[in-house]
Amino acid sequence: LTSIAESLVDDVQAFNVSADQKFHESILTAVDSSLFQQMSAVVQAYFYQTPIETSHEENVRSMTEHRNIYEALKDGNFSLAKALLTQHLMRGAEFYEKNSF
Repeated sequence: LTSIAESLVDDVQAFNVSADQKFHESILTAVDSSLFQQMSAVVQAYFYQTPIETSHEENVRSMTEHRNIYEALKDGNFSLAKALLTQHLMRGAEFYEKNSF
């Protein structure tokens, strides 16, 4: 959990693609599943190489979702963490689809 906590960004001005990627990579490392990591690598290659502009509101929402996922993990509520992460990834995919160049 330490690496996940360290990847969290509390300042919206500091939140960017790199910070988002660091959070998701820390989750992957914690999961320690080679199949999940391989599948995620393909998805990340698409999302992080696609030019996109985000808004202040979108960044705040992502930061809040990251914090909620971390808190669920820290509390040992893995079913909630899984649900929050799934919701976060689905919302992110929809956002990228609507806003990519």
